[in-house]
Amino acid sequence: MCEQLWLTSQQRNSRVGPAPDGLLRLSLFRFLRLELAAKPHRLHLDTGMSFIHEHLDHALSVTLLADMCGYSEGHFHRMFQGYMGVAPDEYVIRCRIEKALQFMRQGTLSISRIARVVGYRNPAHFSRLFKKIIGHAPRSVQWRIHPNRS
Repeated sequence: MCEQLWLTSQQRNSRVGPAPDGLLRLSLFRFLRLELAAKPHRLHLDTGMSFIHEHLDHALSVTLLADMCGYSEGHFHRMFQGYMGVAPDEYVIRCRIEKALQFMRQGTLSISRIARVVGYRNPAHFSRLFKKIIGHAPRSVQWRIHPNRS
């Protein structure tokens, strides 16, 4: 859409009315330049996010993810947060909690086993993070999903 608006602004006799003014042209040019420049970064960040989803049960650090994507830690952190709206470590936590909820819906694993499967070696740490994000303890959530399970 932006590209079409840009092309329309370049035509002398546009059917959509008068050509946009110089400020709009400049804004469109800057936007398009930033969009085109950001595409390689998105590819690297998409690779990093795929790695996160495939390795939730492993220890994931910003250092590891940055190395894998070819960035310094600081640059990776800024790029990831700008692209996703959350810091990489927060994204990993949220992905792990979401995966834990999926396991809870299945109802076949205990809370401590779910914690290990999603990458937490300490079930108490998992429970604290779970409660912080979901607002309820894992046991109460599991009980609400499967009330007949003790």
